[in-house]
Amino acid sequence: MKILDRYIAWSVLGAFFIVLMIIVGLDILSAFLAELEELERGYQTMDALEYVLMSFPRRVAEFVPVALLIGCLVGLGALANNSELIVMRAAGISVGRIVFAVMKPTVLILVLSIGLSEQIVPYTEQIAESERSLLKGGQDALKSGHGLWHREKNEIVHINVVAPDGRLYGISRYQFDEEGNMLKASFSESGAYKNNSWNLRGTQSTRLFSRYTEITSNDHKQWPFALTPHNLSSAAVDPEFLDLLSLYHYARYLEEQELNSSHYTLAFWKKIFQPLVSIAMVLIAVSFIFGPLRSVSMSFRVLVGVVVGLVFQQAQDFFGYASLVFNVDPLVAIAIPVGICLSAGLFMMSRVR
Repeated sequence: MKILDRYIAWSVLGAFFIVLMIIVGLDILSAFLAELEELERGYQTMDALEYVLMSFPRRVAEFVPVALLIGCLVGLGALANNSELIVMRAAGISVGRIVFAVMKPTVLILVLSIGLSEQIVPYTEQIAESERSLLKGGQDALKSGHGLWHREKNEIVHINVVAPDGRLYGISRYQFDEEGNMLKASFSESGAYKNNSWNLRGTQSTRLFSRYTEITSNDHKQWPFALTPHNLSSAAVDPEFLDLLSLYHYARYLEEQELNSSHYTLAFWKKIFQPLVSIAMVLIAVSFIFGPLRSVSMSFRVLVGVVVGLVFQQAQDFFGYASLVFNVDPLVAIAIPVGICLSAGLFMMSRVR
């Protein structure tokens, strides 16, 4: 039985990795062509290529569920075309035993995918985004349209670049009174976190009075900003590419500041349910092979896999964005499509004879 398990596992793994590399390769090519339209002084073709290649780990983790679905359809479909699945069934091997053999490599893939998305993707994404912002912004941070906005109490802050080492570049701050009138605007060239406080360099401030303005300059200035370098790194990266711990802590920080944390909570639950999505995809693939797709061509199986994957992705995005618009609990929004997908997989497996 161990030999059979290894044979099925290698059939699924081989098809999975081929499908994954094809999907990721096409996605990277599409992203690179899109980046070529963003070229400007300081950001050239090789910079765009480096930026896209740095996103390789993120794209791999993103396409694992769909690649598992199509890979299982292709791998098990090849066994079905060669009548090997029929021989296995004739030898008394149950469908449940075959599913168990398929789940073994699936668990391995999921463990590697979780490690990739938790340990590598947040780091590579932050490096890619910060270097891209620096290159596109050039030396004049004031002219850059990139960066992040943040509000803390009566102060609105724009930071052009959050570097991987925690340093900040191009810091614009706007202070308002309780009625929304601007009191002060300032710009700092850079900032570093030291002794639980931010030290700003090259700061120029403009204080607004009713009849005049006052401009001051400081080479060094302390800034009592509550966000730590870790939280700023979380803010600088798309929520979907952060690790679970960063999502949890940053969502709690936003709630403490009475800011909207829905995007981060949604991304948190999406990551939590991702393994269940992959398992559901595998169950659907196996049920297809033993059911309606038993004797169809390989290209048709691939087409079905692509359609099912796209439908699920669109449904997940729809419920996710709807939860943000209609203020629905993100947990419910993520659980609905995952529950439907998992229920469909279990129901279809129960009908396999």
